[in-house]
Amino acid sequence: MPIPTGDTQVCQDCRQELPISKFSRNSRTDGYRRPECRKCQRARSKERDPNYNHTPGSKKAREAHNGIPREEKNQIKKEKIRSQGGECIFCTAKLDNLKSHLDHIIPLVRGGNETRGNFQLLCGLSIAE
Repeated sequence: MPIPTGDTQVCQDCRQELPISKFSRNSRTDGYRRPECRKCQRARSKERDPNYNHTPGSKKAREAHNGIPREEKNQIKKEKIRSQGGECIFCTAKLDNLKSHLDHIIPLVRGGNETRGNFQLLCGLSIAE
């Protein structure tokens, strides 16, 4: 498929002429756009994968992640500091309530939940890895 030079492109699936912004860029760096529009691309993805809407960043995953109030998270942090001996699980750095991050042992998008048993406490360097 040629590199589009104008402001529009025709979708190979729905045959509509649409603005170039409605087409995803391909991994090539020369300005190449995918031959189908984003709407057709999403429809095709849903046909292939029935769990398409439950991928990382989906509304369901975000809603589940925002479920615990800050006060309860701080209480969980204090409990984890005590149970982990005040150290990071990975690098054994000393932790306190301000320099620690709650991490899901089983991520929400892989079926994990927001229960106390699914959290571990990590330092800033370990959470970044």
